[in-house]
Amino acid sequence: MTLSLLDQLTDLDPIADGLQITSLAQFIEQLPHDEGGQRHHRAQQFHFIYVLEGEGQHFIDFNWYRYHANQMIFIRPNQIHGFDHSHHQGLVISMSCDYFLASAANVRSSYFAPMHLSMSYSPILTLDDELAASCHTLISEIIKAKRQGDSDLVIQLLLSVLRMKLAQRRQQSIAHLTEQQKQKFAQLLTLIDHNFKTVRDANSYALLMHSNYKSLNKLTKLACGKSTKELIDFRMVLEIKRLLTMDGYSVQQAAGELGFDDATYFVKYFKRHTQHTPAAFKRQFESRETLAN
Repeated sequence: MTLSLLDQLTDLDPIADGLQITSLAQFIEQLPHDEGGQRHHRAQQFHFIYVLEGEGQHFIDFNWYRYHANQMIFIRPNQIHGFDHSHHQGLVISMSCDYFLASAANVRSSYFAPMHLSMSYSPILTLDDELAASCHTLISEIIKAKRQGDSDLVIQLLLSVLRMKLAQRRQQSIAHLTEQQKQKFAQLLTLIDHNFKTVRDANSYALLMHSNYKSLNKLTKLACGKSTKELIDFRMVLEIKRLLTMDGYSVQQAAGELGFDDATYFVKYFKRHTQHTPAAFKRQFESRETLAN
């Protein structure tokens, strides 16, 4: 199965209209590197990383996740990620934001909704034999359609089926929610992702969703065991970490970018949630990067 899929990538036009399919080895080669090796970086696209052989660790948004064969890793734009130096084989389906949005019109739910904010989802999904076989067949058909120059609609529909199968398996972790609750929870996470820089209180999100604080908090507690305010703070702290480590912002610049008028309060806010000052966190990250390379 492994060789069959990877062999199909031979001489395949690597990118067209925002869709790229490459081997995992080629994908890693394209990532930013320096003298010490691969650097962690912000993703610019949506990535399905299908691990076919081997095992290792993947750094995603300041956490290390172990992975092995028959797993799918999901990366969305702006997430920080990078592989360790383990040996592995696999393939990667990458989509530009425009291509992803175009294909999303064909599928109601998306694995790439900002569910990582819920703190209850892993970015890595283990595939059982049945789902792995389905993924293999669908990816093979996508590669074939791409090679034959089939229309975008054909390829997007195949991608939609793949995404629906993966999303269906992933949503087993929130099977205790009704469909309406799932939709409202996803809506909240999307609102937080889009507005966290300017809207930081739970009541405001309740109003945006035509709900009230008590009902919204009950939903988030049921969905992921966290309060609405904890989800908002989680997203803010994540962005602070990204700005400090990936974008080279100073503490003062990061505070201004994220709407904190008082830099002192910004430092206290970050330390309250991480036990570190922003400057200390940045130094520790840079030190770990140096040791890793």
